[in-house]
Amino acid sequence: MRKWVSLLLLAAITLTGCSVDLSGLLNPPRSLDVPRMAEEVAAVRQLDLLQPIPCETLDPQQLEVKLAEMNEQEADPAQTLAAEKVMKFLGLLPAGEDLQAVMDSLYGEQILGFYDPQEGRLYLVDRSGGSAGAAGAPQNWAVLDQERITVAHELVHGLTDQHFDLLRFDEPKWSDDDDTATAVDCLIEGDASLGETLYLTQEGQDWGSLLGLLLAGVSQDSSQLDAAPPYIRDSLLFPYQAGLLFVQTLYEVGGWTAVDKAYEEPPTSTEQILHPQKYIQGNDPPLAIPLPSSPPALADWRLVYENVLGEFDFAAWFRTFLPSEEADRAAAGWGGCRYQLWEEGSRQSFLLSSRWDSAKDAREARLALERWLVERFPGVTRQDGSATTQQGAEVTAILDSQEEELKLVIAPSPALALELFQQLNSPRRLNGPRQGVQGHINLRQHTATPSSPTNSSATRQLRPSYPSPAMM
Repeated sequence: MRKWVSLLLLAAITLTGCSVDLSGLLNPPRSLDVPRMAEEVAAVRQLDLLQPIPCETLDPQQLEVKLAEMNEQEADPAQTLAAEKVMKFLGLLPAGEDLQAVMDSLYGEQILGFYDPQEGRLYLVDRSGGSAGAAGAPQNWAVLDQERITVAHELVHGLTDQHFDLLRFDEPKWSDDDDTATAVDCLIEGDASLGETLYLTQEGQDWGSLLGLLLAGVSQDSSQLDAAPPYIRDSLLFPYQAGLLFVQTLYEVGGWTAVDKAYEEPPTSTEQILHPQKYIQGNDPPLAIPLPSSPPALADWRLVYENVLGEFDFAAWFRTFLPSEEADRAAAGWGGCRYQLWEEGSRQSFLLSSRWDSAKDAREARLALERWLVERFPGVTRQDGSATTQQGAEVTAILDSQEEELKLVIAPSPALALELFQQLNSPRRLNGPRQGVQGHINLRQHTATPSSPTNSSATRQLRPSYPSPAMM
């Protein structure tokens, strides 16, 4: 992604605190030799190149056709529409927006290249208007450097696919757990982002060229990304930004061996991505949260969507109406969550059950949700009681926190809201780790130091059905 990569490298430079040699901006252009780069990236990533990784160049029009083909093969329009309804209910997507159209425009604008694990091939998008390409000498060296970093990123995907089989991370077992799927995306994208950065800063590569790439990247058109709803924009950037810091933490503790092992025991929540020590120590797995599969009160209703909101989701949700630091603080301490959206005609009901690390964490999240209810449903009036009840002309919300548990019900009538809340609370029981979840890796036994030089010190959220960003 043009601007995504630039943002990641800018973050890397900021973290290192290193000086930048501006004279490198005058370096002459280099040829783009993908087979040679594959060998070099493999050496940096410390994974053998088991077979050549073909590279094909597409122009923007060919990219549009390719994405349409991939969508036709992989996309589920019903799932995309369901995710759109949830986003609109929560106020994360404006009422008049079409989610598929938003995603199509973002992919069309931002993609510089992608790796297709079905074909074992990487695709490079030539946006130079004919001045550059994998097979020819460019007129503009900055365009070539953008291609180099894109190819390096996608070559890491190709290498990890050859060794760890990226297709297995698209298994249906995560179809009802967007948070775990996003955490895995963060591992895959963070790995490629760290690999590309180390490749660019290896011996013989100068920081001036890196800065030049950043300057070129931020000058590119990102109007669609800038105009995208904040939640969607944050969701697209999260696997690259947070994933880089997560993988970097593993790398600093145990080198590439630790990163490789994470593919055997991948992270299972965005909480573990945001707080890598929770993954490393393995003492805070996400909790399985039960919800009634068929609430009697909704016997004539249709279940639109059921899934998980993780710490990233709560923070991004809260940032739509709170300052960033306050939103992040309210989302911290997440332990597990599950939600459902139901509909009957034009009427909708929403159920959310969550568990937090402490009663204090649950209260902070509750206060944030109280603020959201007032802003999301103007005109509601609060009624005090054991639970926060807010009523308006078309909606009744019941929000309650008891110790570490936090529950929310929103329904079109007081009677239905109360009945759903009672069903959500009965029986109240403690929750254990999600079945089959390990989500940790013991890095304390690793003593190896990274062998590749580094100067660094350091969302499938409500996921519509699209070609996985894990391959981009």
